[in-house]
Amino acid sequence: MMLFLRALPAILAAWLLAALAVAMRVPGTFWIMLALAVVVPIFGLRLLTRRATLPRKFGALALFPALATLGGFGVLLFSESAFFQGVISVSLTFLLWLTWEQAFRFTHQPARYQKNALTNLAQLSAIAAFFFFTLVLFDLTLFASLTPILLVALYAVFSAGWFFGLAYLVQADRTTATVFGLLTTLIGTEFLVLLQRLPPLPAVKAGIMVIIIGAAVQLLRRHLEPQEKPSWWPFGVLALVLLCLVVTARWFA
Repeated sequence: MMLFLRALPAILAAWLLAALAVAMRVPGTFWIMLALAVVVPIFGLRLLTRRATLPRKFGALALFPALATLGGFGVLLFSESAFFQGVISVSLTFLLWLTWEQAFRFTHQPARYQKNALTNLAQLSAIAAFFFFTLVLFDLTLFASLTPILLVALYAVFSAGWFFGLAYLVQADRTTATVFGLLTTLIGTEFLVLLQRLPPLPAVKAGIMVIIIGAAVQLLRRHLEPQEKPSWWPFGVLALVLLCLVVTARWFA
């Protein structure tokens, strides 16, 4: 049994990569592969951690990897570039493999487990899920003529639910979660409406939205974990990435 659990992270990664590949090459199986790619890793993660007392409730750690998988399939549904499909598939699989690998170490090899790795990886999955779902919304405006009102409504519902889920993951109190969640949803919605009217590619727009939400997450973490000498380098990195996106994007049709 231990040998099987040791190999399970690699098995789950191979399974996810295969499901993504089959869904792209055999369109008739897309929804079946999507369901299996979401459900099977949840059971695998549960099997890896069933003997451990997790740092967060299991649902909080499994939610965002599942959302990232769901969003990744949504992005591939609208993508026509084989290279982009490959990058998304490999990146998503690698991120989730790290989660499964750290889950095994937390339960069976605590000496090799990196502190807060499961929580941090769940937050990375949350950021990936946000990027994927935002990109899908922008794609829907192009391919499905999604109306601005419906776009804003879908984003507001997803963003609010996403942020409260993240606040639960990092154990923020209700007041803090409410204030940060409402402000982030409001500001994000305003940027969404602005970017929707601009010509850059959907991936660029989604990247800008992720930078905004990333800054909000950093502010939330700083509020929850105050330091005598707070570090500003995460905001510097976000600003640099934003600058690169703005400079390299095609702003004129």
